[in-house]
Amino acid sequence: MRSMLLICLLVLSMTVPARADFLSEGAFTLGTRNAIGTNDPSGPTFGLSTPDLIASGIDARGPGGFKNAGLKFALGPVLSVAGSVTSATLTLNVTVSQSSIGQSPTGIVALGGFGSNTNPLALSDFGANPLALGSRTIPTNIGSPTLPTYPPLVFDVTSFVRNLVASGSTAAGFQIDDPVADTLFVFSNNANLTINYSASVPEPASVVMAGIGLGLALAVGRRRLGRRACPKG
Repeated sequence: MRSMLLICLLVLSMTVPARADFLSEGAFTLGTRNAIGTNDPSGPTFGLSTPDLIASGIDARGPGGFKNAGLKFALGPVLSVAGSVTSATLTLNVTVSQSSIGQSPTGIVALGGFGSNTNPLALSDFGANPLALGSRTIPTNIGSPTLPTYPPLVFDVTSFVRNLVASGSTAAGFQIDDPVADTLFVFSNNANLTINYSASVPEPASVVMAGIGLGLALAVGRRRLGRRACPKG
């Protein structure tokens, strides 16, 4: 009976509570993929420039190209404590918004996601169909690459980041596209990913109780071994 009581005490003392925490970080690698010669029968030629962060649509006036931006954020701090993601948001800041003369005064910023590792951004990270995470329609300045301060673009990426953490991905990758012809967006490289998560971390009292329970269990075991080693008679 005593041993059963000690086992129960040990199990209860090792129960760990959930502790809320958050991670707010900038991208550890970012850049822009430049596609040149999109009307060439052999296909476009791609290049990567860093640390630019630019998205622009296909030039509708002839052979041109397009640009899309990519960013990676580390998930290691959440993975290290087996965290469970409760919310995640990505914030982008537009510094330049421009349309060609004769084009629409609005543009679209489309966000896609891809699971990744902690290697620097590479052309292979970009995909034709990244997981769609939302889009924003914002005004553009026609013919002039300037724009008054524009509110940050905030995207809810909770489900995407939660699935990456659950699968053990060490980084969250994002791709920014501009699907509208003759528009261009430039983003500051201070994009931010904020993750709120709960982590199972033992409190000091729980650790002490676990030690007491383990000590009592060992003491009982030693007493039993002593009795067997010294039989009566």
